[in-house]
Amino acid sequence: MAKEDAINGARFAYAAYDAFQAAVAQELGLGRTLALQAKALGSLGAAQGEMLKQQAGIEEADIQTVARLLLTMLDSAGFGTEIVEVSPRRVAYKAARCPVYEAGQMMGVDQATIEAGCRSGAICFVDAVVQRLNPSLRCRLHAFRTGADDGCVEEIVVA
Repeated sequence: MAKEDAINGARFAYAAYDAFQAAVAQELGLGRTLALQAKALGSLGAAQGEMLKQQAGIEEADIQTVARLLLTMLDSAGFGTEIVEVSPRRVAYKAARCPVYEAGQMMGVDQATIEAGCRSGAICFVDAVVQRLNPSLRCRLHAFRTGADDGCVEEIVVA
């Protein structure tokens, strides 16, 4: 499968998810919807992190190994990532291509709602992956993109 096909497939899946999220938010309110999303995606991220640990044959990974495993996983899911800073206590990366953001735009979701969903969804998922690979590390959103031509900066840090 071509990389563009993977990106298009991911964008379609996230668009379907956005439609579902909007319907749930209409019923439960956005705050409750985002809280449930964080809980569900945190559990999914922990399971994904455990699978990555088993596939890599590791018990606990250092920060650079966590970053390598994480970015490989994100890139295979249609994200375009690049490392922008590495230190012993921090690895920052930019997600320039993001099917989650692109799907939100395609569905007409406003910038603030995309960011809120990202913080309670994608970031919770990624943080849970990182914590499963090394419990002393965390992943957080350092800077949310300002628009379609920008990219988010996320960081893996020693907690």
